[in-house]
Amino acid sequence: MRPTGMTGAGGDVGRDAACDGDDRWTLRPGDRALLGNKSGATRLGFAVLLKVFQADGRFPRRREDVPVPAVDAVAAQLGVSAAAWRDYDWRGRAIEYHRAQIRAALGFREATADDAAALARWLDGEVLTVERRHDRLLTVARAHCRARQVEPPAPERLDRLVRSVVRRHEGGTRRRSVRPWSPASRLRRSSASTPCSGLPRRRRPMRGPPIRTRPWTTPTARTTACRPISRRC
Repeated sequence: MRPTGMTGAGGDVGRDAACDGDDRWTLRPGDRALLGNKSGATRLGFAVLLKVFQADGRFPRRREDVPVPAVDAVAAQLGVSAAAWRDYDWRGRAIEYHRAQIRAALGFREATADDAAALARWLDGEVLTVERRHDRLLTVARAHCRARQVEPPAPERLDRLVRSVVRRHEGGTRRRSVRPWSPASRLRRSSASTPCSGLPRRRRPMRGPPIRTRPWTTPTARTTACRPISRRC
């Protein structure tokens, strides 16, 4: 089942919450206290960012990521026109300050390089043994960050991190599947191919009595030796 408020790697945040008609977009007294003296588009923009972060543990990356019903619900509670959402400064310093203010109020912090390394180790050791689907890995990674009160990395960075962990995990699995030679096996294999003394083998001398060879005689000599001697004068 897809977690509430997540529709994919970059996905629209809070969309399921708005469609289900729950109270995630309701401004609490503590939320209103954070609004301070903000007004107009700034007041609406801050309130929407706050409710989205409370619902999903991350900020929307684009204005279009927030569903229209959510903006309408928050604007109605503030008495601000929902059209002011389009006037909220999405790239200026104000939104960065608003995000930092919301993190501090909710006890979260931005992810660091150490957090990313810890997340990679956790995925490799605890998750990849039972789950390999990319969308589910992204979901559990965000949930893990939220449980640790760490804002997850940006969608594109988190996507690269998950893919890198999967590649390393699969490479390690392939290496572990090839069983290496044990020390005893290597010793037996080495002794079978090399003499124990470490020196090259020498040809062993032949044993037994020496072979005697008869001296070579010419046919004439043999014939003469067999012919009887004549005693003629």
